[in-house]
Amino acid sequence: MKISWLRIPYLNRKFASLAALKRYNEIVEGQASRGDRRETEHNRVSEEAQASTRGQHFFSILLSLAASLASGAIFLASLLDQLALVEVAASLCTALQVFFFSSAIADLMARGKTSRTRNFWVLLFAVLLIAFYSVSRYSPQGARFP
Repeated sequence: MKISWLRIPYLNRKFASLAALKRYNEIVEGQASRGDRRETEHNRVSEEAQASTRGQHFFSILLSLAASLASGAIFLASLLDQLALVEVAASLCTALQVFFFSSAIADLMARGKTSRTRNFWVLLFAVLLIAFYSVSRYSPQGARFP
C-alpha cells in the first residue's frame, strides 16, 4: 500500500522530506513482498508435510498387510504341521494384525496421524509369532505334546 504525500497533509508534515516518504514506501513494499514469500513457503512446507504423511500412512498399511499375511501363512503352516499351540497363537495374532491393518486404513481415510505405537505392536507380534513358530517347528521337543 503506497502512500502519496500529496494526498495526506499530515504525512507531508510528519515526513519532512520526500526521501523519507520514499523510504517509508520501500519499507512497506518490502514487508509485503516478504509476507508473500512467507505465505508461499508456508504452503510449500504444508504440501511437503502432507506428502510425507501420506507416505507414512502407506508404510503403515503395507507393514500391517505384510504382518497379516505372515501371520496367516504361519497359521496355515502350523495347521499342516499339526502344531496346536502355534495354531492358536497364530490365529489370535492374525486377528490382531487384521485389526491393525483396518486401523491403518481408517487413519488414511480420516487423514489422522499415523500411530508409531501401533506400528511397534504390529512388528512385535509378527516377530514373536515367527520366533514361536520357529522354536516349535525346529526344536527337538517343540510344542508337540504326547
